[in-house]
Amino acid sequence: MERNKLFWFLVIVSAITGAYFNVGYYHPDEHYQILEFAGYLSGIVTPESLPWEFHHQMRPSLQPIIAYIVHQFSLLIVGEHNPVLWTFLLRLLSAVFSIFTTYQFVKSFEKELKEDYQKWFWLFSFFSWFTVFLHVRFSSEAWAENFWLLGIVFLLKKNKTFQNTFWAGIFLGLSFVFRYQLAFAILGILTWIVYFDSSKWKKLLSIALGGGTILLFSILLDSWFYGNWVIAPYHYFYQNLILKKVTYFGTEPWYYYFVQIFISKTMIINLFYLVTFFFFLFYYPKHLLTWTIIPFLIIHFIITHKELRFLYPLWGFLPFMLMKFFEYIKLDKIPYYKIFLYVLFSIHIPPLLVTLIQYNSMNILVYEIIWKNYDEKEPTIIFIKENIHDLPCKVINNREAQSQCLLPRIYLNNTGIISSYYCEGDSIVLDENKYKRMFIVYYDFKDKKNIPKQYKRVYSFYPEWLITYFNFGGWVNRTSFLEIYEYSPRRN
Repeated sequence: MERNKLFWFLVIVSAITGAYFNVGYYHPDEHYQILEFAGYLSGIVTPESLPWEFHHQMRPSLQPIIAYIVHQFSLLIVGEHNPVLWTFLLRLLSAVFSIFTTYQFVKSFEKELKEDYQKWFWLFSFFSWFTVFLHVRFSSEAWAENFWLLGIVFLLKKNKTFQNTFWAGIFLGLSFVFRYQLAFAILGILTWIVYFDSSKWKKLLSIALGGGTILLFSILLDSWFYGNWVIAPYHYFYQNLILKKVTYFGTEPWYYYFVQIFISKTMIINLFYLVTFFFFLFYYPKHLLTWTIIPFLIIHFIITHKELRFLYPLWGFLPFMLMKFFEYIKLDKIPYYKIFLYVLFSIHIPPLLVTLIQYNSMNILVYEIIWKNYDEKEPTIIFIKENIHDLPCKVINNREAQSQCLLPRIYLNNTGIISSYYCEGDSIVLDENKYKRMFIVYYDFKDKKNIPKQYKRVYSFYPEWLITYFNFGGWVNRTSFLEIYEYSPRRN
């Protein structure tokens, strides 16, 4: 598989496709804690408009600085601020980094598998729907996962030199900087070295030097970014755990993650991975992956505020665990086992294809459509049926204003774009004295039945030909999907 040209062609195509279509964020932190921070460095965003985490100096600056550098590169290409190009380049950079990391991990760990399973390890590692999704994300979870995997790869290299373990420390240190919760995974790795490695003191020293270098570098960057000496991980710990501000965003029981797995649209696939995941932890108790994963998992069960994205850094391990499970039960001894593997892999294809073309945030998609096709400085209003993060808000439950009243300013500053929202039965009329055009965002056909003819559809998640010619049984009228309509008096 390593030399299969078709395989690598599909990897590249999926990366570019995902980078192009996966507009927006799967969680607001991916945008507001990174891109808005980078916008502050670029002079697009004022510090007053940044979220409360900025004012408490508790977020690492390294990822926003990378985003800032990519922004400067985008300025060289088009000569002016263009958030569409900027965010596309960030997703493309993430895809390249993820492909490199996955390649290194698969090359390193395929040796632990029988030859019959090595090809499938490559396929599932690069084309499981969740890896395709995560590979293009410029998020802390995705980049922390990549550095976590690279740290393990360099730690387990056959050439056990000081240089390799030093690089392992560098990468593990970076995984911590991108996602502080990785500290527990790193602690598990260090404990495994103490118990199972004969040259443990040399390895611990070189890892400490590599990780310490990164921590010092991170402190210097954060201090420059915030304008004073600061240790951001301590502030993160103090604000979230001592002052318990993390509970403002909700608390969940320990079994929350299992519930999310069972209610997911990909439940069948999830169950396969869930079984193989816990199988691996139980049947390979001395494996390094077991020792690094369990502390990471335990701390997320203990922390009361839970989100499924917190476990995203684990996803890179799942294809390997799946293959180890099949190897253990001797799947290759069962007649027609390859047919089973083909079927299992084919189950990934529908969600994979959706993942490749699915936008992540509707509001960002609307802004990008305007940036691509219109003069964004002309007065424009967008009506949305939901009250989302970029719409008017208020301070409630004693939460700080910056945690709620956020705007994606890298798209909106120095533009004429205004967002508003409407409720069921509201009459939407364009104030032609204030705005040149308006957009209305719809999800359901019952909301669209009275759309006047002068409204033009400018976006539909499903292509026009599919809606028009393949509406068998009226499925379109029963399906909720995003469509955007434009009204501009000048066009009439």
